[in-house]
Amino acid sequence: MKSAEATKEFKKHNALKEELLPHISPLGWAHINLLGEYKFDSYRLPANMLRPLNKN
Repeated sequence: MKSAEATKEFKKHNALKEELLPHISPLGWAHINLLGEYKFDSYRLPANMLRPLNKN
């Protein structure tokens, strides 16, 4: 785990604030769609209705 390696490196250089360790955690990733599959509810869209194109 990368955080363990970073902790060792900081300890080696006496730069680790151990009181901060309980406040860090791995990045949450449950909200990320790893498969690239998206589900859209096409029944909620008006028929033949498209958003205007962004021309900027």
